[in-house]
Amino acid sequence: MNNKIFILDSKKINDSELHKAKLSYDNHGAFIITNIFTHPQVEELRTFSKKLFLKNGDKRVRGIQELESNKDKVLLRKFFAEEKLLNILIKIFKKNNIFLLPPYHIAKNYLPHSFETEAMGWHRDCNGETNYKACVRLLKDKSYTFGKIGIYLQDNSEYGGAIDIVPGSNRDFFNLFPGYSFPYFAVKLITILQRSFMKIYKLPFVRSGLLRIINATTANINAGDIIIFDSRTIHKGTFASADIEKTMKFDHSNLQAELPEDKTKFVLYSHFGNQVGIKSYFIDRNKRYDKKEMDFWIKDQAALFGNNSFKNELAPSLKTLKSLIHN
Repeated sequence: MNNKIFILDSKKINDSELHKAKLSYDNHGAFIITNIFTHPQVEELRTFSKKLFLKNGDKRVRGIQELESNKDKVLLRKFFAEEKLLNILIKIFKKNNIFLLPPYHIAKNYLPHSFETEAMGWHRDCNGETNYKACVRLLKDKSYTFGKIGIYLQDNSEYGGAIDIVPGSNRDFFNLFPGYSFPYFAVKLITILQRSFMKIYKLPFVRSGLLRIINATTANINAGDIIIFDSRTIHKGTFASADIEKTMKFDHSNLQAELPEDKTKFVLYSHFGNQVGIKSYFIDRNKRYDKKEMDFWIKDQAALFGNNSFKNELAPSLKTLKSLIHN
């Protein structure tokens, strides 16, 4: 694994290791945390997730609000709001005033296809925000903090399913032309070739050349590992190996693949961020969804934390969350 993305072992926490994690996030857009969850914990949640996706509903994503049993919500809370994880994030981002944020959901078998998926799946989570000048001003603000927490329930394998990161792409917004860089233009070129020049795109040397320009690294994720990444970071799901990909069935509209049962991919996702990041996020989302996502966030927070009996400074009360998203 490319050593630019720092791996923080939760069993070896000290000031030096925490500092390295923060530097990795600031300079490369991500870091990994290991040894938070045990193998039995991960297997318990995998079993739960398999049963959850057998029920009627979305085939790719299931959210905390869908759960009717308090027991099930408590199980997910042990992962999304695991005390040791939250306390590590508090120490790393102590100057950024961050909060654990919705939506809280489980994704199943997210997997881009190397030919058919637009831009190979490369994207920034803040893509929508780049359409608005007000957001761009916030995205290039040095105090901006907003990103995603991904908890993986399986090892990365020849069936893919981990995450590829373009180190340093989170810093593109500090350039003279915010958001632009050689990797950014390479991703745009991939899209153009796919749409209009597929024969050229399928030439191996063309794709390998573009990937060299993008200069990504694959996070060698293992079951129970957690990746923390900046929403400005260019990333995608890791492809299956070429031989495996040829045998798989894909739902390209959902970026999802059919996998053998023992290779099924589950990832828990949530957000974290501060007031600056939240403001940028909702400038975009409110224009797209007419403030419906604000209501969704509040319901998600209530579903995960119930009567607010959970106490951790990273987990905002409903009152605090409403203030953050409506400010």
